[in-house]
Amino acid sequence: MAELKGEKLKKGGYAIHLYLQAGRGLLSISEKNNVDPIVCIKVFGKNKCTKALTQITSGTLITWDDHFYFDKEIIAPTELERERLTIEVRDQRFLVRDSLIGVYEMDLTFIYYQESHAVMNKWVVLSNPQSEDFSTVRGYLKISASVLHETDKPVDLTVPAKLTDKEDLMIPPQIKLQTKQLIVQFLKAEGLPKMDDHGTIDAYCIVRFGGVEGKTSWITADEATMSVAWFEEVLLPVMVPSVSSKLMVTVFDYDRLSREDDMVGSFSFEWSKILKNEYQDYFWVNIYGGPENVNNDEAKLMNSVTELASNWRGRALMRIFLKDDSRATLKTQKIQDFKVMEKVKTEYEKGTRYEIRAKVLCGVALPTNDKVSILIKWGDLNMQTEKKPGVEGCYDWYEALGRRMAEIPYGEKVLPDVFIYLVKGDKNVCFARLPAEDFTKKNADEKWVKLSPDKAIREIKNDWEGGYIKVQIYVGLYEKDQEDFWAIRPAKAEGARMKLICNIFQCRSLPPSDASGLADPYVVVYYQGQKISTDKEAKVQTLNPIWYEYHIMNIDFVSANSSPPILVYVWDYDKLGGDDMMGVCIVDVKDSSIVSIGDNNQAPRPKWLQLNMGKPGTEEGEILISFGLCSADFEPTYQIAPATRDVTFEINILGLRDLRPSLGWMPVNKAFLKFDLKSLEMPGESQIIQELKTQPFEPGPNPNINTVLSFTTKIPIDHLFCPALTCNVHDYLLMGLSQPLLGTFYIKLGDIIQQSKGGFFRPKSQYMEYSRINPFDMSVADDSTIDNLIDLGVARRPTTEKPTYYRKSMISPEQFNDNFEQKKDNLKKAVRLENIKKDPQFEDDDRLRKKVEVNRPDESLYYAIGYNRQPDDGMKHYRLFINEEMENTEYIGESPFNIYEIMRGQSRGLDGMIDSSDKYDEKGQKTNSRNVGKFKGMIRIVETEENTRISKKLSIVGIDGQEEPDEETEEKKFFKTITKQLLVRTECVIRVYILNCIDLAQRDLDSPSDPYVRIKIGKNKIVDRENYKLDEPNPDFYKHYDLNTFLPGDSMLKIQLWDFDDILPDDKIGTTRIDLEDRYFSYKWNKLENKPIETRPLYMKSSRQPQGYVRMWLEIHPSKDRPPAIDITPKPALDFEARLIVWQSEKVPTTALEGVSDLYMRAWINREVPKETDTHYRCQGGNASWNWRMKFMIKLDGKSNFELMFQLWDRDFFSSNAYIGDASLNFTDIAKEAWESGSRIQKQGNLDIQERLTRKEIPKFWVEFKSVDKNGKESRAGRVQISFELVPDSRAKACPVGEGRNEPNIDPPLPKPDGRMEWTFNPVKMMSQMCGPDLRSRFCMMISVALCFVFLILMFPMIISNAITNAIF
Repeated sequence: MAELKGEKLKKGGYAIHLYLQAGRGLLSISEKNNVDPIVCIKVFGKNKCTKALTQITSGTLITWDDHFYFDKEIIAPTELERERLTIEVRDQRFLVRDSLIGVYEMDLTFIYYQESHAVMNKWVVLSNPQSEDFSTVRGYLKISASVLHETDKPVDLTVPAKLTDKEDLMIPPQIKLQTKQLIVQFLKAEGLPKMDDHGTIDAYCIVRFGGVEGKTSWITADEATMSVAWFEEVLLPVMVPSVSSKLMVTVFDYDRLSREDDMVGSFSFEWSKILKNEYQDYFWVNIYGGPENVNNDEAKLMNSVTELASNWRGRALMRIFLKDDSRATLKTQKIQDFKVMEKVKTEYEKGTRYEIRAKVLCGVALPTNDKVSILIKWGDLNMQTEKKPGVEGCYDWYEALGRRMAEIPYGEKVLPDVFIYLVKGDKNVCFARLPAEDFTKKNADEKWVKLSPDKAIREIKNDWEGGYIKVQIYVGLYEKDQEDFWAIRPAKAEGARMKLICNIFQCRSLPPSDASGLADPYVVVYYQGQKISTDKEAKVQTLNPIWYEYHIMNIDFVSANSSPPILVYVWDYDKLGGDDMMGVCIVDVKDSSIVSIGDNNQAPRPKWLQLNMGKPGTEEGEILISFGLCSADFEPTYQIAPATRDVTFEINILGLRDLRPSLGWMPVNKAFLKFDLKSLEMPGESQIIQELKTQPFEPGPNPNINTVLSFTTKIPIDHLFCPALTCNVHDYLLMGLSQPLLGTFYIKLGDIIQQSKGGFFRPKSQYMEYSRINPFDMSVADDSTIDNLIDLGVARRPTTEKPTYYRKSMISPEQFNDNFEQKKDNLKKAVRLENIKKDPQFEDDDRLRKKVEVNRPDESLYYAIGYNRQPDDGMKHYRLFINEEMENTEYIGESPFNIYEIMRGQSRGLDGMIDSSDKYDEKGQKTNSRNVGKFKGMIRIVETEENTRISKKLSIVGIDGQEEPDEETEEKKFFKTITKQLLVRTECVIRVYILNCIDLAQRDLDSPSDPYVRIKIGKNKIVDRENYKLDEPNPDFYKHYDLNTFLPGDSMLKIQLWDFDDILPDDKIGTTRIDLEDRYFSYKWNKLENKPIETRPLYMKSSRQPQGYVRMWLEIHPSKDRPPAIDITPKPALDFEARLIVWQSEKVPTTALEGVSDLYMRAWINREVPKETDTHYRCQGGNASWNWRMKFMIKLDGKSNFELMFQLWDRDFFSSNAYIGDASLNFTDIAKEAWESGSRIQKQGNLDIQERLTRKEIPKFWVEFKSVDKNGKESRAGRVQISFELVPDSRAKACPVGEGRNEPNIDPPLPKPDGRMEWTFNPVKMMSQMCGPDLRSRFCMMISVALCFVFLILMFPMIISNAITNAIF
């Protein structure tokens, strides 16, 4: 299995899908011959199980065909690294606890790092750590499993395997599994936290690896030293190699009164290092976790994920090593070796003397002005300042905390991390965690340390409120020097008076913080307790504010190296209530690219800085800013407004789509657009026209506007300063008395200008780039066709004069360039258009005497559509299959439209508010912001004569970055056609071919969903409820649906899957949305004569995780030119009669004392009811004769797997029947051949080609039987001769045959079996029939001995008399 190198884990939603296909070789640990297996899947703390099966023997191949789904939101990628997928098989018992048959475990990261994030069709080996012999294979399970992030492509786990018999094990058979004893020794721990109110801590450890878990005894810690001494070793049996990558150790506090013990902390070890014996010597490991005496969810997460921990919670002395042991066991035992105890006492309880020296100087931007102190903890050493009050978040401690000495045990990497806390009252409200290696330089300068709120304390909840502390710390070996530097109280450095000039230019793409979806932003710059702020009321209802102003702050400046960072906050002003934080950025004074030092009467060139909410991953919005440091007497006189030029923009508006009303109960009436040209005003400039708007004329949520707006505005020559055009969408209610805001979008003019220059690529639209993100479900109302008018601005018909076309301009060119090489590779791999559809090829088959299909296309690339009733009738073809949405491929190409999402709602300022519509976005911020529609149009730049000397002549830039020639290409002609088509509404037929769905989410409580299809576009909809699929997460539909609509117009096609319910209302499973205009007006789409099959995710509002996937393709035809639909109905399942003839057996072992068996055989197909032969009583030598026919009615569908199972039994009248052995016969190959040909097919067994061609009667072949004991030892159990064939139901009814040897006994006739027992009065013959050869021999020997004994008795008097006579005479 190929692993994905360089693949990184991401936070977000993960979905785990396990497909349990089959099992075999399940062994009971008891003396039973059979088990009642139940399979349980455990992951993410959840447990799901199959239904129990009954009377399964070791040789039985079990078909489960069950799907299990799990999902979880991962906050930190390290969470996924700790998760395991555990598969347990148990033997279900009544009244007593189920017994474990076997277990298998693998890391979720092992699956995620495989190709396509999945393992496919693998047999995993079960082992039982509770059994006497761990090396015994307890059975096999065939599984497929996937671990998918919400942005990953889907994987179909039901695809049949292409591997050979030797390649389908999780660990290939050429790699020999070895059983080893993993020994994890826990000797002692020290520095543990106090966990009990009236005691210390009752500590124990749990160690887990590969599905095997062991634990130590719990020991009460010493009250004085908080240490425990286990001196125990946990023995775990393991298989090498293993797919588990980490050994996990968790420390708990045993609680006598609670059902749940408290977790202290956890740590892990790399399995690869254990194999290299890197832990075979004793070592100390540090334990980290959450705050003491806190047991909320945040603290539990810190205890389980070491990287998130905020406290040192002790250290443990351990040793880990492996031993070769074929009889490895699971147990915990005391270490009785006194040498070990002595070694630990002399070598590891003593250590090296280390010291920590610290000075705390000051703090800035701390989240309080109350009295607080700074606590520095290193291991069990504490150093704390006095409590002091602050001013504007600034504190001056300037304390020397001296030094503390600690004895650190010997070993590598035993130095604990240094923790710095902000202490308010008795709570450590904020903390910083730094490795001790950061402080090993004795003469290092002071450093600023960023504090983060301790979420488990819940005192400070915002990540950006932590603040900064200036400290000087040294950690190193203890020195007996007399140096008193660290004892001298540091003095506050006197800096020079200087001016900090804050050049604030503008912000863009700020997060909405008001209910309107906009904000009233202002900027606050914080430095050394001083603040400057822009006017709070200057910028109203905008997310792209422009200031172009500078502010001066008088400061005391020492040096750039010792300076605290500059904090830039962007706030939303609220007249009622508190202001809302929109984002913060940190500026390092040493960064010369944004901070210039010197008396320069020119603003330094600014930089766009990302805003976040105090931690990585929360970035949203940007600010353009720069700073200057100058002398106190310098007075800047410069202007920071950039030079501008006149640029004319032409916006060809197609319309608005999928609008949602401002009030949920009221439909959209007549939506119209307002373009706020005032949002483009530069300082000192004034727009002649403040606003452009369209007329509210066409009703409904999908109004066509078909209007061109043209305006000229001053734009900065340097694209760095280009603003964004604010565009508002309003509804027209009550004859204009009410015009509520529906939503807002922004056009980044700088990006459009930048992309129009040579050397830049057209960026892929945000709509396509982020199409994997769940689009919010939107209601669709009525629409109609009415002409449009324009109110203000220049109204004229769309021009076709050399326009420059773009996709939606929401992604910077740099983002696109990063993936350009990969995009070119995808272009090279794209299948040629003429190969999207392939027709089947046929050749004559001499054996079947008919034409058969040959040279089938690769099943991983092509789907078979339809089926041939007759060869070459054209009813079947193969169609290209792509495993993603077509918008993400080259088969649609670049849309001629600029598409902008219209948004409403806020993603900041909702904390503390309770609203059922609020949720958390992918950045962890509470939000009710939602998509309320989209704008479609085409934007081009019309250069003025004055600027043609400055800028290059605009042209279309190709996807490869090369400027296209000026001659009119085919694509340019198509663009001209589009501009004409935009003015004409065409009635079209939307034809949707739906093939199947995969991984549909479960909506029923105890069973998979019962899915059916709904399709909606505008007022038209199709509800195919009567054709629901019962309990099927991967349903096949293979149907087409036609809907009528007008294009351009209502273009959002919704394909939905719903769960059918008899009594309760049906539940929606998910929706996928397709914008038809993007395809209808696409050049590449129209060139596709045959559309490929695409895989589209289904979404729900409540989750970013796909709820399943639908496979389909789409066609758009003019209504007057509608072609006939393609018949995509798959070949139906056919009824066949499976005929099995059991002829005879050979060498079947017997365990009966009499040496004969009463043999009979059971057989069944998959989960069908088993059938039995008659019983061959008193069978001798294991050579039974049956001549018995069995018939099974089955349905063949060309894709199911078919297994014929056999069992041999010895019938017993006075006790339970004795199991002898079993076998299986897979006949999927002939089942598929029979289904395709519709003819009678016989299983040839192991007959060679010559025998197959010359043999006229039904072929007979032998099936080998085997048995397995409870220790997994396999032995032969004889063999049985059978014949097997598949007969079409029509032929079976025309020429029926009887069961067993009943009439009609034909085809072939079955003779009476030979060697059966015959009743007779001849005792010798009856004895020979009732006993086996060995018993008969013994019986004859016993008779002979008895006769000899009788003869001796009879002859004894004569012998005595003769002896007496001879003696006398």
